Amino acid sequence: MLTQYVLNAEAKWKVVFEDIMRCREPQSQSGGPAGFTLEEFRKYIREFLRKKDVSDVEIKDMFFDLDVDGKNFVNQVVFVKEMSRAPRRQAYEAAFDMKDFNRDGKLGQDEITNAFQIVGVKDELVKKFFKEVDINKDGYISKTEFMKMV
Repeated sequence: MLTQYVLNAEAKWKVVFEDIMRCREPQSQSGGPAGFTLEEFRKYIREFLRKKDVSDVEIKDMFFDLDVDGKNFVNQVVFVKEMSRAPRRQAYEAAFDMKDFNRDGKLGQDEITNAFQIVGVKDELVKKFFKEVDINKDGYISKTEFMKMV
C-alpha cells in the first residue's frame, strides 16, 4: 500500500515535469539532458499555470529548493524525487500511525515485528532495522526517529 502510494505520487510528478518541458524555449529542447532552468520554470508557472500572483521571489525559492546540486538546472530525476518528498512523508506518517496500535506515539519491538512479519521480513532483519532506527536507544521508535528514514 505504501509503495503504491509513493509510485502514484512519482507518476503524477513525472506528468508535471513533462508539462514544464513543453514550456521550454524551442532552442533548448534539442540536445542535452532533459531539464529546465529558472526562466523556464518561471514561464511554466506564469503562462502554463496562469499564476500571475506568484512573485519572482517565490518562484526563485521554489526553483532553488528543487535545484539541489546548485547547477541552475533541474532534471526529471531530481524534480520527481524532490516533489515526491511530501507525499512520501505523508505515506510514512500514515504507515507509522497504522502500526501504532496502542496510540502511544511510539512503536515498540512487538509492533515493528508484527508489521514486518506481515510482509515476510526475517526476524534478524527486523532486529537490525529496530536497532538502527531507535536512535536514542530507549527501546521504542518514536515518530521523529521513524520519519528520519524518509
